[in-house]
Amino acid sequence: MEIDEPNPRGLMQPMPIGRVIAITAAGRDTPFAIDGQDRFMVIDRGRGRVALRAGSRHVSVLRHTDSTSTVSLRAGAPTEGETFQWMETLYGDLVLMSLSTHRYLKLEPDGRVTCDSAGPEPDPADGTALRWRLALARR
Repeated sequence: MEIDEPNPRGLMQPMPIGRVIAITAAGRDTPFAIDGQDRFMVIDRGRGRVALRAGSRHVSVLRHTDSTSTVSLRAGAPTEGETFQWMETLYGDLVLMSLSTHRYLKLEPDGRVTCDSAGPEPDPADGTALRWRLALARR
C-alpha cells in the first residue's frame, strides 16, 4: 500500500499552531469575536484538531439536551467541548467542526458565533466558511 498526502499541513497554508490569529467570515468582514475577544492562539490537540485560546480561556461549545448549543469562552484545560477539527475548503477557507456536537462554528451576520451549521454552503457568505490571518496578541 502506498499513501500519498501531498498537502499534510494544509491545502493552501499550514495550520498556524502556536500562533495568534484573527478570524472573519468568508465573503464579508464580520469579525469572529466572543465576549469581546477577537484574537485566538491556535493550540494543537493532535490529528488536525485545535483549541482556540483567548487569554486563559478557550472557545467552548456546550451542548444542550434539546440539540442546541451555546458558544462561549471557558477557563481551564481544553476538553472535547473546546476542541475543533481544522478543515479547509477547496478555496482555502477554514471550517471548524466541534468534536462535541459534530456541527460547525458559524459567524452570524449580526456577529454572534453559533455552532449549529451542518457545513458550509456553496455561497461562502453563509458564515460557516471562515478566513483567518495572523494577528498580534493583545497585552
